[in-house]
Amino acid sequence: MKVAHHVYNYWSYSGATQQAIKLARIMSDGEAVKSTFINSEKNTLSFYKIQEDDGITVIDLPSRLLFKIVSIFYLLVVSKYKFDIHHFHGFHLAEKLFVRIFKKTIVFKCTLEGSDDLKSLSSRKFSFLHKWIFRKVDVINSLNNRIYNINKDYIDKVKLVIIPNGVELPSAPMLEQRNIFLFAGAIVPRKQPLQVIRYYIEHYSKTGFPLILAGPCDSNLPEFNNAYYDECKALAATLPDGAIQFVGNQSKKDMARLYSISLGLIFFSSREGTPNVVLESMSYNCPIIHNERDEVTQWLLGDEIAKKLSVSDGIVKAAKVDELFKIIESKALIERGGTFSIEKTAALTLNLYNSLYEARGKQC
Repeated sequence: MKVAHHVYNYWSYSGATQQAIKLARIMSDGEAVKSTFINSEKNTLSFYKIQEDDGITVIDLPSRLLFKIVSIFYLLVVSKYKFDIHHFHGFHLAEKLFVRIFKKTIVFKCTLEGSDDLKSLSSRKFSFLHKWIFRKVDVINSLNNRIYNINKDYIDKVKLVIIPNGVELPSAPMLEQRNIFLFAGAIVPRKQPLQVIRYYIEHYSKTGFPLILAGPCDSNLPEFNNAYYDECKALAATLPDGAIQFVGNQSKKDMARLYSISLGLIFFSSREGTPNVVLESMSYNCPIIHNERDEVTQWLLGDEIAKKLSVSDGIVKAAKVDELFKIIESKALIERGGTFSIEKTAALTLNLYNSLYEARGKQC
């Protein structure tokens, strides 16, 4: 089975794209699925460009709309690339329009509430076109219960599924001493690092455990706001040197190390799909301190754990340092995190692909 994964920012920073790459690699192990990535990213191309990345074929589309349309048409009609399923991670209007016109099988994954859920798409410019397209899509992965409840008001529920993001579980338990608090994500307003810093200063700055902010913080990020970043740095500077550290984007190995020595991930993001950093924290037995209004994180953690780690109007509920250690010692997070392994997500996705194959008289 040949699958085209339509993604944004393959070569830079995108949590949704990284999730798609992990998914594709798992499904390709048994050779059931051959994946190609069709990437939209800011560039100066006038025609599509093909590159290889550790066994994955990546087709970069031009940024300019006219060049992109010509490239998409050529890919679908003239080129050697013929795909059984087009899996869109995000909306991708021009690509999805052409794929639908040529009556290809489409899976659409909503990646972020407020951005590509059906309510948000219905309120965009050219909403009639968005509505026509998503009604012609074969299956919509709503990703979590909150987006599902939004989407069901805009389309027949028979087209909706929930397949959450998955996480690669550590092969061995991490036994390092816990001696930091952690923020993981881009330093942008939506992720709310400023609120995280304020919360840390108020509740944890006197513990002796520093706050580490790990994530990209440069102008190449679509959501980057230089004034906001400066405000974060200025607030951090009110504490002694080393108390709050901005360490930038980290490798997978370095992030694993940070999760494993963290007493708690402070996660106050205002909007997400299924936040990968929460899943990763769970897999490394790292408690997630979150806002009690965050329905998605509460759903991921489960009621029992979520109640112990939720925050309401700046007041911690049972998330004092000694309570955090108790949660770590219980290993309840690891057990819960296993529910969202990338292998389980891949299996659900492959089952979805096969059901679409069968509907067209084929089977993988």
